[in-house]
Order: sequence, then C-alpha cells, then structure tokens
Amino acid sequence: MWSFYQESPVRMFPPRRIGKADLGDPKFGRSEDSPQFIGRRVDLIGRSIQAKDVADPVHVLRSYLRSKKTLSAKLLSHKAMILIEPPSLLGTVVWPE
Repeated sequence: MWSFYQESPVRMFPPRRIGKADLGDPKFGRSEDSPQFIGRRVDLIGRSIQAKDVADPVHVLRSYLRSKKTLSAKLLSHKAMILIEPPSLLGTVVWPE
C-alpha cells in the first residue's frame, strides 16, 4: 500500500521507507514469512511528492503519475490506483483515468 505526502521544504520524507502491517483478517490467508501476523502482511510504502494544492488528492496523484518524473511514478503508472483515504473518497479510481 502506498501513501503519498506533500513534499516539505523543512523535513525530507525518508527515502525507500517500507513498513509492514498485518491486514488482520485471516480469510485472505496468512503470510508464510510472517507467522506472527493474524492475516496477510501488507507492505506500507511512503513517498513525498510536489503538490501546491492538496485539496484535490485525485488531481494531485494523477498529475504525479502523468509526469513520470521519477522511477516510482513511471512504474506506478502501469498499475491501478484506488484511494482508501480520505473516507469521503474511499474506492475512487485515480488510475487509470
């Protein structure tokens, strides 16, 4: 799961930060390499991106993917992107447009 944050001139987001979380629902299976988890292990990847107006996250993310300025943007533009936050946009298809 990817999380995107507005780039800050004061503090840099840690590059290549990857966390791990437990999906928590065993109906989706278990991760063999993470027996301590109840359900599937989910990788949590964060990325800061340049954005002036973050009021419209769909627009911000589509612009990021269209630009393909970074390797992450290039690779992610070949995948689907669905919002899970904010709650009001849960399930919104960001990509493909």
